[in-house]
Amino acid sequence: MSSPSTVCRNHLSLSQVYPDLRRIMLFVAFEEAGPESEPSYQQIIFTAENEAVFRLDCSRVECAGGGFDFTPVVDAMVTNRETRAHGTLSCSGLLGSGGACCALRAEYRIIID
Repeated sequence: MSSPSTVCRNHLSLSQVYPDLRRIMLFVAFEEAGPESEPSYQQIIFTAENEAVFRLDCSRVECAGGGFDFTPVVDAMVTNRETRAHGTLSCSGLLGSGGACCALRAEYRIIID
């Protein structure tokens, strides 16, 4: 795998940014804090022709400015020649007019081919 490009990624495909990769699989479980919340699952497969942007918006309607950026994780994986990673990200958006932190959690697993 080659190192990620340092140029702006807007409108660049996965194959342009990471020429040695065929696909990136992202599996995410979104969880709200609280014992009664049920996780929401999402699976996204990025192939060579997809745009090389790995950011998901927060799923909470009342969240402003939030989301999850997996780009630094993917960059580190490529740089370190890793094919699998897992971890947790938290949304940093704000909820409603009160400005409370959203903090929706995204537990992820990323697999690179």
